[in-house]
Amino acid sequence: MASFPAHGLLAAIEYVRATWPFWNASDGADHLLASNHDTGACSWPKLARQAIALTSFGCAGNGCGHNPSECFDPAKDVPMPPSMPGPQYIAANAHQHSQHFTSRENFFYFAGRGVGEHSEKESDAYSHGVRQQVYKHHHGRPGWVMERMVDREADMFKSSTFCLAPMGHGWGSRLYKMLGSGCIPVIIQDDMWHVGQVEELLDYPAFSVTVLQKDIPTLNTTLESIPQEKLQSMAFHAVKYFPRFFWKEMVRQEWPGDEEPDAFQVVLATLKAKALRRDTRLSKEKQDARIADVRAFLNRFHTLDHHIIS
Repeated sequence: MASFPAHGLLAAIEYVRATWPFWNASDGADHLLASNHDTGACSWPKLARQAIALTSFGCAGNGCGHNPSECFDPAKDVPMPPSMPGPQYIAANAHQHSQHFTSRENFFYFAGRGVGEHSEKESDAYSHGVRQQVYKHHHGRPGWVMERMVDREADMFKSSTFCLAPMGHGWGSRLYKMLGSGCIPVIIQDDMWHVGQVEELLDYPAFSVTVLQKDIPTLNTTLESIPQEKLQSMAFHAVKYFPRFFWKEMVRQEWPGDEEPDAFQVVLATLKAKALRRDTRLSKEKQDARIADVRAFLNRFHTLDHHIIS
């Protein structure tokens, strides 16, 4: 994991270059470097950026707060989940079987920095202003809970229909936390590539709502326009996609089912899809067909418990 300072990463690469011939043979292009740092590969030395970055911060646009070319290259890099969350979020998945979706108390929920009485004092650089803008335009609406303290977050995810998934200084953790509770993520992270979005390997529209930052003032209209039947389907799929965002070996005793692909398999599938796109021996049609097979594997569920949201 390349979460240590840039000089340490550079020293490691120099050691690899001096000890084995493989890095120099490809200029590092067929090597993998992983980072779970808040801002991923943004601070990596130029030499390291020649490798494929496995990173939790897949920002590739002007909203990154960095030179986008330094952070994430969708053509070669791979988004991966961070090594979290805690057991309270994992356990929420099991309890979903007794949690009736239609009885959820809150329409919209968020807890964390950038909201509350002093939200206007938070720098716009933090969360790129998303949290502050959502609070400014929508706090006080019936059923909308936005608070600074996060001590009851796990329970609130289970009692809310929508949950905001913004950034912080770097990648945002809430997308990964809320899925197991069946709370539908509202993703407002312009220019961000998330786990499984390369080649649309995971069907994000099935379990989340993506909103551009410029559309925050009408967020309430967007969410309120989604039919109840669609909301039930999205909450169901949030729970079902939950395992794809976690490293199975880290939560072995809490894992919801060994049949489901986990984060490791999603990362491998993304690497496979990228390799297929670079395979000049295959026609575009054959590339598409083989990537479609990868996509089908990741979006196939072995257990379909629709009653968990009915």
